[in-house]
Amino acid sequence: MKFLFLLLLSFSSLAFAQRAKVLIVDPDIDTTELKDYKIERPELGYSLPDREEREDLFVGFDAVKNYDELQRDILFMDLKSKTLKELKKKYPELLLSDLKKMKERR
Repeated sequence: MKFLFLLLLSFSSLAFAQRAKVLIVDPDIDTTELKDYKIERPELGYSLPDREEREDLFVGFDAVKNYDELQRDILFMDLKSKTLKELKKKYPELLLSDLKKMKERR
């Protein structure tokens, strides 16, 4: 019984000894103060672009003018990760030809 208690105690202390994970999405963030945390960074292909780069992609597509900042960011990322069929289903208000052009620009 003592062995089982010690075993459970050691497992529980290991679980609490793990460092918390912090996802850093901006490469300019200083992490020197975060020594007690496990620092993770996203893959380069999945980070958001600069606002100007994103807006350049949407020039000439009137339907996107009504999108707010979050919707534009999500569309930008979806253009990279989703097929045309998935995009058309998610964005029925956009023409398939426009989605194809945006995807090619991306």
